[in-house]
Amino acid sequence: MLAVVVLPLMVACGDDDDDVFDTTPIRMLSNGEKTISGAETITSTNEFVAYAKDNKVMAFHVGETELIVNGKYKIPLTVSPLYNLYNDPVCDWGCSMEYVKNHQKQGTLSSKSTSTLLAYENAGGASVMGYSFENGKLKSAIALVSTSHASTLVDYLLERYLIAPYYKGSETYYVGFDGLSEEKANTAILMQVYSASMISVVYTSVKTSSARGDFSNNSDEDLKDYTKELSRLFLPE
Repeated sequence: MLAVVVLPLMVACGDDDDDVFDTTPIRMLSNGEKTISGAETITSTNEFVAYAKDNKVMAFHVGETELIVNGKYKIPLTVSPLYNLYNDPVCDWGCSMEYVKNHQKQGTLSSKSTSTLLAYENAGGASVMGYSFENGKLKSAIALVSTSHASTLVDYLLERYLIAPYYKGSETYYVGFDGLSEEKANTAILMQVYSASMISVVYTSVKTSSARGDFSNNSDEDLKDYTKELSRLFLPE
């Protein structure tokens, strides 16, 4: 009888040992990769942030995802940036001006701000961080960055967006999304060399933008006027 009782207990303990797997949250830099010991299969719930091959995970963009290991173990994964040129702008599209004021912690709120344009000067590596409102709701944001930061700006944006060039006439823009497709993204960006000394990065909702030129339901001239107005108000001649 004793043997009959002990044997099932030993088997149960053995099963528990087989099920032990380290699910401690993982943090990686945007250029990192990590081998998951004991993993036979790995799936990332957000491959824009990180993707897996065999038993190895490769960081792709800044953000958070969850790894499903061997079909059942869940490991939270955070990808952190190597570049922090300026704090990411508030991209809660449709939010109020007060909400932006409460969440934009970097830079000095300019007295030149208006009822439709909120601007912060010296926001980290951005000379100006601006927010445009329509009917009291956040429509778009813009960062004006010195061309002296051009190389760092590119690396900074590539960590956060999937970017491709877009050509229109003699001008070149760079369009990016924070997802593997427009359907899975929240924010779109449009980067352009505005002048010999300044680069503009416009942010807007993917729901009202297109990588084919109709960006933020504005014409190219509207975007140029927006950048020009910020430059006139906040940058030296």
